[in-house]
Amino acid sequence: MVLGALVSVPGAIAAEYEFSNVKHEGLPFGCGLGGPGAAGTLRDSDVGSVKLDGTVIVTPRIDVDRKLRAGDAFTCTLTIRSRRTATTTFQLEPYGIIGSKAPNAAFEYVDSDDDRWDATAGPWIEPLVPEVTIKPRGVAYVPVTVTVPAKPPVGSAYGSVNVVSRTRASAGENVVGIESQVATVFLLRVGGEGRPDLRLRHVDAPKLRWNRDAWKLTADLDNEGTLHANASGRVRVKSIFGNVVAELPIRRETVLPGGREPIAGTWKGVPWFGLYRYDVRVANGPVTKGEQVPENVETVDGWFIALPPWWVLALIALVLVALVVRWWRSRREDVWDDEPGVPNDTGFNDPEFDD
Repeated sequence: MVLGALVSVPGAIAAEYEFSNVKHEGLPFGCGLGGPGAAGTLRDSDVGSVKLDGTVIVTPRIDVDRKLRAGDAFTCTLTIRSRRTATTTFQLEPYGIIGSKAPNAAFEYVDSDDDRWDATAGPWIEPLVPEVTIKPRGVAYVPVTVTVPAKPPVGSAYGSVNVVSRTRASAGENVVGIESQVATVFLLRVGGEGRPDLRLRHVDAPKLRWNRDAWKLTADLDNEGTLHANASGRVRVKSIFGNVVAELPIRRETVLPGGREPIAGTWKGVPWFGLYRYDVRVANGPVTKGEQVPENVETVDGWFIALPPWWVLALIALVLVALVVRWWRSRREDVWDDEPGVPNDTGFNDPEFDD
């Protein structure tokens, strides 16, 4: 099982958007309904700012907003930039994608040997060339055609083109193979009425905040629907008086059907003491303050108490103990002065001597 994520991760291979100015209704930049052009490579136009840091940069995802039907076809041009110090040959391999709830993974790659292959967009994707060779600081442009079959799944289908490099390196007396890859993910809507269905799971936030630490909420955002969601949201914190004291944005995430994305919100400026209520709100689309109501809104709420550091509480406790002791002693003295037969300022507490 091979897992992947819909965000770029620093390391040997990174990802960024790179589209041409070609646009067709319902298709993103870099895609059109015409046939594929020619693949080609060239030197990066901005050589002075290009560092040879070993990375490969590709279009991370192509989100097709148009509802596709059986027999539809379109072509997108993928841009691949090499920051490697040597000329490298990259294979372009189509994969299917399904949502995953595994830790640290947004989806699972599916190849043609998997029983789930036909339920993905993997079979629909065809790069114009199976591989491309790129020189250092070079750029390759590769057309990729997507063709919807006669009987597609209703709602959505997902696939990718993985740009893979395979090299060999010496490790002592042994020679080991090294494989690295980065993917362009295709997010496709197919007929029907596919919808996302967002659910907040495993919400975790401390009920008691000590020592002026930051207060952090974490949760898992699941999509139980049949279409991917471009989810965003916020965590709003209110004081006991009802005024908003903090609003923490939740980073926008793409969640595939059957997939899961972790979300988090951190409040660093928590006062020393207070009782607070919070509510979490996520939706498919931006969570705005205007009249537009995002679809598929999911909310949860809770509360927590903020307390100062332990030494402050200890100092307050000592002061309270001192005040109680002082009050108790004062009270004892007042009771002693009021007892019969005990001398006071005028003599004995005896009526015969009061005159």
